Amino acid sequence: MKTKFTMLFGTILLYINLLESQKLPSIVIAGSESKNTNVSAETVTDMFNLEYKKLNLFDVLDKHDAQQITSENKIELNSCFNKTCLQQITQILKVEKAVSCQLEKFNDKIYISIRQIDGNSGEVEKNFSIEFLSIEKEIQLMCEITLQKMYGLPVNEQKFKQLTTIQSQESTINNPEVSRLNLNGPRFGFGYILGRDGESFKRAESQGGFDAFPVLSQFGYQFEVAYLNQGNIQGLFEFVPSISGIEHGAFIPSIAILHGVRSNKSGLEFAVGPVLVAAKRTLGYYNENNNWIRKVDIRGPLSEEIENKLSSEIDRRGNLRIEGGLVIAIGKSIRSGSVNFPINIYCILKKDSPRLGFSMGFNTKK
Repeated sequence: MKTKFTMLFGTILLYINLLESQKLPSIVIAGSESKNTNVSAETVTDMFNLEYKKLNLFDVLDKHDAQQITSENKIELNSCFNKTCLQQITQILKVEKAVSCQLEKFNDKIYISIRQIDGNSGEVEKNFSIEFLSIEKEIQLMCEITLQKMYGLPVNEQKFKQLTTIQSQESTINNPEVSRLNLNGPRFGFGYILGRDGESFKRAESQGGFDAFPVLSQFGYQFEVAYLNQGNIQGLFEFVPSISGIEHGAFIPSIAILHGVRSNKSGLEFAVGPVLVAAKRTLGYYNENNNWIRKVDIRGPLSEEIENKLSSEIDRRGNLRIEGGLVIAIGKSIRSGSVNFPINIYCILKKDSPRLGFSMGFNTKK
């Protein structure tokens, strides 16, 4: 009987030792400070209480319990930052460790600092700080990453880079507002008309042409929405109205509707979509002297030979019509400070008359 009791007692002691060995060290979030941000010190405390619990490395003392006990001992928990105060709090609250947290915005950076004190020795076990970009809406994520880095835990390096490095292109992390995920702004450039339309453009003005080399200026505005913005890739919808040919005394409106993708990492982009262009055309033919003759200017019946030569060509005296084409564009967005400079080259695929062009623009990140 005595032997069985001894074995049972030994088993209980072993079980208790196992439980003790698996017990997490207790910790309390003490002094919290926030400078030059819209986040209060109390909110900083709440954030770090939550993030410490998510680590599953410590038994985090409840904030309300800690405040009640320290208030009874006439100690202001949230104002405790020095080693002596932190060690005193660990003894009063009977916890093994205490931490103080500091959040400060300075110029265009946010600094987060954590200091951890051992309650028994009163020594600083950890003193850790990270510098982030000034993105106040992501402070919660900054707190999470700071603790992961501090305790050597796995970190999402892509998010860490977006929060700490000024990149050449925006993303959902370093530009959380949807309106800032785009390159809305003015566009200007030049387009070169090839093929039959290019030849028609060179015709003398007396024959309905422009008597000029077929290069047109372009001025417009790009409206852009990023409907996909994850990792390194943005999915884009672009709407670009523009006018061309002002320097030739013409007013040629066009509208491009594009879908594209952009690399957040490199700023390279690709887009494709339809374009609608207003053009004046008339039906006619070129005679043996290569002069343009409109059908409406021919009196009498047309011979079969002329009927076979008739075609619809650009003519500033003609009827206005809307024509379609397919735009393929590639480009790169270059960032300088708070200004983005999108630079693009494009091709418009159009029957018998493709067009090549270059455009650039700018927008300011507010």
